[in-house]
Amino acid sequence: MPAEAAGIVLGLRSHSQLFDTPPLETYTDGIVELVPFGRHVFRSSVPFGDADLLHWLWLLGNGATDKWYLAPETLAMKEINLLASAGIDTVDKIKPIRIACPARLELPRVVAGPALLCSQFASEDRSWLASRMCTPRVAVFCANDRSYISDEEVTGSEDEEKWSEKRQSKRSSKSAKRPAEPTLPIRARSSQQSTRKHSITYLTVVQTLQENISFPHGFITDNSPGASIFKVVRSGSREVAASTSFYEAGHAGWSTVFACAVREDDVQWLSRVGKDMIERVHSAAELERAETDGCTKKLKVFF
Repeated sequence: MPAEAAGIVLGLRSHSQLFDTPPLETYTDGIVELVPFGRHVFRSSVPFGDADLLHWLWLLGNGATDKWYLAPETLAMKEINLLASAGIDTVDKIKPIRIACPARLELPRVVAGPALLCSQFASEDRSWLASRMCTPRVAVFCANDRSYISDEEVTGSEDEEKWSEKRQSKRSSKSAKRPAEPTLPIRARSSQQSTRKHSITYLTVVQTLQENISFPHGFITDNSPGASIFKVVRSGSREVAASTSFYEAGHAGWSTVFACAVREDDVQWLSRVGKDMIERVHSAAELERAETDGCTKKLKVFF
């Protein structure tokens, strides 16, 4: 029986569990508990559409990291969209809240978009790790005063005599031709990483409410209490973005309502692009390896 059908709240202890797909085979979306904080959150993994990205471009492109903003009014939003579509920078069109008092939501929500989900990042690094974990033991033998690594499995039942015969066999087969310098798995992994063309920046939109707090002499915050306020968080990796969302939902009670990834060099262009200048991609690998389209280049976004 599914956990939610049985009235059981699934307990998650880390961001890896929160952004797995799904956290359990019998679980889809709904209320979960972030165990380290004792807080319930609503988790959703519904995929984003193009309209979702366009809705948040004003903040993704113009917002300063960890500064809180109110959503622009309708006319101001139209102006931002028109200027951005014309390639005009709109970074000065929004201002952060002068005195932000972010509230702790009773039930924050976390939208686990593709850019944050673990399954979307079964990269070469993880494939490499999985392939190495399939071999319980690695044979190491010596020849010509050097140590070499064999991918052949060595079972625990082999005694020392058989193991010596195996080593001698290796020496004999290698004596005719001196082997090249061995390539260790970690070196192969580093080589793959060095061929990547682009660094990736992950952007998450955090939402909460403006707290109603009165100050001495009757001074109240410069924004309407109870209004939704937003901030953008920029991270250098999926793991950092996911762990930040986990912490802010559990500790601060703030929602993560959108997440995407772009090339690091393209972050500056988010403040001056319209919907016709954006190309959606479906994995971080496409961002890393995709070539520039010359003068007709579009901004590639993974969401």
